[in-house]
Amino acid sequence: MKKSICLVSILTLFFLLFIASVNVAKAQWSAIKESGPAKNAGYAVTTNWHGVDVPIGQTVVATAGTTDLSVTKIEFIWRDPSNRTIWVESLNVSKLTTPDVPPNVPDEVIKWG
Repeated sequence: MKKSICLVSILTLFFLLFIASVNVAKAQWSAIKESGPAKNAGYAVTTNWHGVDVPIGQTVVATAGTTDLSVTKIEFIWRDPSNRTIWVESLNVSKLTTPDVPPNVPDEVIKWG
């Protein structure tokens, strides 16, 4: 019985150390919040390979966010290490609309959605 408790404890410790060592890159979404004495730009961009060299053939997903509701077009530009433009894609951003909701739904829920 003591051996199994010890083994479970050791495996749990190794699992927790593994989870803690995984480097997860996240967008600095706090950069898009307009608060405090110095208003931030209101824009943030990150990728799933943020800060890491991308192996050849791997897919890169770029995610952008903004607090500027007047943005109507975005442009993603892929550049190689020598700063040559390899690929450009422009996308139109559709106007945000609130979906139809039942009349008894609080405004906080509608704004959150």
